[in-house]
Amino acid sequence: MLKLAVLDIGSNSIHMILTEIQPDFSYKILDRFKDVPRLGEETFTTGSFSSGAIAKGTEVVRTLATLAHNRGFTRIEAVATSAVREAANGGDLIEAIEHETGIQVRRRFRRAHRGQPAHAAPCLQPEARRDPT
Repeated sequence: MLKLAVLDIGSNSIHMILTEIQPDFSYKILDRFKDVPRLGEETFTTGSFSSGAIAKGTEVVRTLATLAHNRGFTRIEAVATSAVREAANGGDLIEAIEHETGIQVRRRFRRAHRGQPAHAAPCLQPEARRDPT
């Protein structure tokens, strides 16, 4: 079974769920974590992330990724939501996270499947269904 950590980078908080993908492609949530860096706090008024917000968001993702790795999760997927999409320099946050952690961040524009939680969408992508080993 594939152990998959999923990060949801939002305007207020960053959530991580640790999941196990079952042979029938369903998933079981093993644990959840959350930090509240308030990335969008100034973004919604200025239109951009400050360098401090980028550093804070990157540090939270790095900490959560370390936690996932320490618990045996080698596959980490990340999606970013409204604050990243709406910020003029949202790409800078994504680049900083990718550079510092090696985790590719997808921008999420809407729920992939009706009734599924936002953080579940990467689990349902075809490439997540294959064990990379």
